[in-house]
Amino acid sequence: MNSVIGVIKFVIGQVVIVALDGSQRLLVAGDRVYSGEEVVTGANGAVSITLPDGKTLDLGRDSRWSDVSNASSQSNADVADDVAAIQDAIAQGADPTQVLEATAAGNDDAGEAGSGGGAHSTVVLDLTGEVVTVPVGYDTDEQSLTDQSLPIRNSEVSSIPLTTVTDITDITPPAVTIVINSDGTISFVFTKPIVGFDLSNITVTNGAVTNLVQDPNDPTRWTATLTPAANFEGEVRVSIPDGSYTDTAGIPGTGGSEAITVDTLPPVASISIDNVTSDNVINASESGQTIAVTGQVGNEVKAGDAITVKVGSETYQTTVNADGKTWSVNVPGSVLAANGDVSASVTTRDAAGNVTTANTSHAYGVDTVAPVASIAIDNVTSDNVINASESGQTIAVTGQVGNEVKAGDAITVKVGTETYQTTVNTDGKTWSVNVPGSVLAANGDVSATVTTRDTAGNVTTANTSHAYGVDTVAPVASISIDNVTSDNVINATESGQTIAVTGQVGNEVKAGDAVTVKVGTETYQTTVNSDGKTWSVNVPGVVLAANGDISATVTTRDTAGNVTTANTSHAYGVDTLAPVASITIDDVTSDNVINVTESGQTIAVTGKVDNDVKAGDAVSVKVGTETYQTTVNADGKTWSVNVPGAVLAANGDVSATVTTRDTAGNITTANANHTYGVDTVAPVASISIDNVTSDNVINATESGQTIAVTGKVDNDVKAGDAVTVTVGTETYQTTVNSDGKTWSVNVPGAVLAANSDVSATVTTRDTAGNVTTANTSHAYDVDTVAPTASITIDDVTSDNVINASESGQTIAVTGQVGNEVKAGDAITVTVGTETYQTTVNSDGKTWSVNVPGTVLAVNSDISATVTIRDTAGNITTANTNHTYGVDTVAPVASIAIDNVTSDNVINAAESGQTIAVTGKVGNEVKAGDAVTVKVGTETYQTTVNTDGKTWSVNVPGSVLSAN
Repeated sequence: MNSVIGVIKFVIGQVVIVALDGSQRLLVAGDRVYSGEEVVTGANGAVSITLPDGKTLDLGRDSRWSDVSNASSQSNADVADDVAAIQDAIAQGADPTQVLEATAAGNDDAGEAGSGGGAHSTVVLDLTGEVVTVPVGYDTDEQSLTDQSLPIRNSEVSSIPLTTVTDITDITPPAVTIVINSDGTISFVFTKPIVGFDLSNITVTNGAVTNLVQDPNDPTRWTATLTPAANFEGEVRVSIPDGSYTDTAGIPGTGGSEAITVDTLPPVASISIDNVTSDNVINASESGQTIAVTGQVGNEVKAGDAITVKVGSETYQTTVNADGKTWSVNVPGSVLAANGDVSASVTTRDAAGNVTTANTSHAYGVDTVAPVASIAIDNVTSDNVINASESGQTIAVTGQVGNEVKAGDAITVKVGTETYQTTVNTDGKTWSVNVPGSVLAANGDVSATVTTRDTAGNVTTANTSHAYGVDTVAPVASISIDNVTSDNVINATESGQTIAVTGQVGNEVKAGDAVTVKVGTETYQTTVNSDGKTWSVNVPGVVLAANGDISATVTTRDTAGNVTTANTSHAYGVDTLAPVASITIDDVTSDNVINVTESGQTIAVTGKVDNDVKAGDAVSVKVGTETYQTTVNADGKTWSVNVPGAVLAANGDVSATVTTRDTAGNITTANANHTYGVDTVAPVASISIDNVTSDNVINATESGQTIAVTGKVDNDVKAGDAVTVTVGTETYQTTVNSDGKTWSVNVPGAVLAANSDVSATVTTRDTAGNVTTANTSHAYDVDTVAPTASITIDDVTSDNVINASESGQTIAVTGQVGNEVKAGDAITVTVGTETYQTTVNSDGKTWSVNVPGTVLAVNSDISATVTIRDTAGNITTANTNHTYGVDTVAPVASIAIDNVTSDNVINAAESGQTIAVTGKVGNEVKAGDAVTVKVGTETYQTTVNTDGKTWSVNVPGSVLSAN
């Protein structure tokens, strides 16, 4: 291909290139001129050409130029005119990069340019020490052309030899100007055509550049699109480093940089809703009002920002208040009452136009139902009647409230024309207010009103009234006292007793009325009996004996509580001097001893009396627990009573009492006691049998032995006394041991096992020959049946196979036991030649023992034995065996990782995605096996897919791009 000898900078009119083959093409800005081609301006054309050395060649009308011919034009003056025409056109706003249509007719004279004449001459243009750069799309709006004029002087044109064009070399490096527009477009304007410029030459801070395109009409101008980072506020800088591009001659260009401030960060907004009312509950009253729903805004929300409030299906609009912090909108209470929450949203826009909407909602209560209230008034007094006494007091009028009435609610009480205020007590159930008794006595009913307000502000008032009686007239009362005794005289006996002092009451006195009795300085309280007519109170006889009269007072209260008291007194006599008496008892027999014979007879027990005792006075004789009655004989000196000998034999003494009474009724009692001997008592004997064995149970082993049955004796039993032992139909004889306390006899275990109890008898005799036999029996258990036992061994591992890993561990060999095996029973486990001991666990059902995996790995079966002993000592052993597998050869595994993407390269887009990192497994790897993937410092877990061949795990592209 021919080399480029120039690039068209701009064209005025029609300018063509004539190729070597004679073909022509119209030139436009940016076209290249190749070696061998000729540029022809024609009669109305002009062109500016950038040469490979960076210099500019300007051709006027009717000029020709190529790398094989000299540039030619009209006269020097015409060239200057053409240059001036270009400058003037630019100054007038014409675009010198546009291709103009050819004129309808050429010049008047073929030898003239424009209206001038004269012959053409060759002109070569050279730089005069200045560089003039006119970019594609030249800004014709600027009117100052000071720096755009072509510095060519006519006086110098003719003096420039034609050969100067090839000798000029421009070593000025290309430069760039970067312009960032507010719409995100970027212009890169270079001082000359360049090569090697693309997106890789552009550095962007806090953003990205895309869509880099060269201007088709100006090779020195490029455009691109700038995209700032999302949610970013600050400076975005676009830079081109020095030396990142060159001009067409290979000279490295100088860099450039430009920044723009951007704001893509949306503002922060927040909104909240206040309670719709002070208690955040819409009550019945509020449901009929207009409610100002209010709230707050925060962060970057500002005054005037739009707020939308929604309640149910209704929507209300408002704006943030002038303070920039609060908002308010009126909502009908009926709308709020029909719903239970309100939502609000605020939309704010920052100076950059970024928009944010914040939302919130607020729940509230609705309670338009008035509370239920009730009030009651208690009886004004205990009997609901105001009596004379109460009419002079202050009366606490009380009552109850119910339903939803609560502590502190206001209560108004009205009696006649008087009104009293109070509140419900802290218990929330009762109330009380003080009312003068005189006010109550002047009326007959009381009314009360309670007003309650629920938490929502709903109000209810409840009313009630209560009638009561008024009675201020006192009742009539009378009282009398009976004789204190039948003869109205207190004797010695009565002075030592409690005397019931009695009397009568009359008129309006009634049952239960209080009676006070006073004797000397002592006072006694009682009440009128249930008959409403009599009364009685116990008074010590000693108090009565110390005095000679008694007084009594009765107090009665009518139904209204009016009180009356009546009084009386009564005199009586006192005689407390008792008569003198004495009594004695004779010997019960001639020798004063009851023998065996006498114990079977009737014995006449006799004695004497003296002093004031007289014939007929009562005598009471007591032997043991038996009592016998008689009287003093007619001689007034002796007495006698028959007593069974058996009763006397059962005791050792006899007592006698004589009682005598004088004319005043004073009584004296004299007592006597007499001991005697008795010898009719047989010796006392007792015997007991010990447990036949330590656990009192004959087991299978003991049933084949001889068992020593033993026991003890006590009381009067002595060494050598005969003992008889009976087991079933068998009898065994022995005697009390020399210690006088124990005995023993051998019995075959088989006899004991055939029965379940043993009896024993001991016989002893005292020195008087009295004989006593004592008996006993003792039950025992027989259990000759051994307990049942069972044992099993669990799989040694979850798969009952010892693998390589397990062969290096300690394995808990476990199992179960059953039947009568219990916690703590001994278990022996054998693996190969090794034996291990353990016991049944506390649950009584399982067992466990640690066995080295190495021992299990060199064997393939386990045996276990459990030994159990029941409470009777019977023993049973149960055995079991369990086989297992051994496989200590590890499986073969392999794994591979696929390319992370189709090209195994993480690009910018993929770095923001989640990448499925995949791979394959082989050999003995299977579905579900664990796979761990590590990228940098991050680790991700997955498992082999169900096909058993592949795996996959999601990894953030950002992690992959960082590694």
